[in-house]
Amino acid sequence: YPSLSRPRWGKNMSKFIATLLMLVVLFPCEAIGSRQTVERFIAAFNAKDVDGMVSLATPTIRWMSVDGDRLSIDAEGAEALSRAMTGYFSAIPTARSRLRSSSASGPFVHTVEEASWEAKGETRSQCSLGVYRLDEALIAEVWYFPAFECPAVQDKHE
Repeated sequence: YPSLSRPRWGKNMSKFIATLLMLVVLFPCEAIGSRQTVERFIAAFNAKDVDGMVSLATPTIRWMSVDGDRLSIDAEGAEALSRAMTGYFSAIPTARSRLRSSSASGPFVHTVEEASWEAKGETRSQCSLGVYRLDEALIAEVWYFPAFECPAVQDKHE
């Protein structure tokens, strides 16, 4: 997950985000199974089941991070996702994630996810907005936005 630094929004990235969110809103909620696929992906993450995560992704999955006006591809392809997750779990073996909220529209599922981990004997956590695009019930693209302090609100799933 990205750092807790405040994002710097450029004009192009602001347009990208507005377009992405508009697509999520405009597609009718005919996303049968999409949210369940994302939930199963997060369950596999929590089980440190890299093969399970990869089985829920397309062979050409792209895992991307959005930070201000920058978009970086963290993993491209199922093999790269497998390597990235294996390295991540080696570096942060106590990592867990939970959905604080989610909504599905067309091929998109957008989430607020709370990541937690142990550091120096303390449990730490942060939230991030994630947007998943599915293709034939498999995760094809993921955009993660900068992390932020989780709000003190109840979980919500639409």
